[in-house]
Amino acid sequence: MLAKKSSTAQQQNTTTSFRTAQQTIRNNSTEEWLNRWATGKTCRSLFTYMATPNPKDNINSLERRDQVIIFRLRTHHAPVNAHLNRIQPMVPPVFHFCDAPYETKTHLLFQCTSLQDLREEYLPPRPGIHYTQTPNN
Repeated sequence: MLAKKSSTAQQQNTTTSFRTAQQTIRNNSTEEWLNRWATGKTCRSLFTYMATPNPKDNINSLERRDQVIIFRLRTHHAPVNAHLNRIQPMVPPVFHFCDAPYETKTHLLFQCTSLQDLREEYLPPRPGIHYTQTPNN
């Protein structure tokens, strides 16, 4: 009852510095954004690997172009033919480097024998689909 009574009472004006107001707004915005991330309905495929945004993710040190590629791979929106075929049926889902019936990110990154040399050069020794985050996450 006291809390309700005091909430309807005249509030005291207190001055605050611009810096404090800025920090309060930033904290509130961050908290609101994290809540939207946790309760949102989109990007659930990414949520399995990254429950909260990680500012220390090594992806942040890459150029934006490379960050976009990795983000698209993580969210299953990479422009591979199998995905493009779902959006535009005129695009054939086949893989052009080998006889695979579908060009998927899994086949492209882990299975295609035509790309084995690139895989050995750029991916970890035993790559897997769950290597979507840095080892420290």
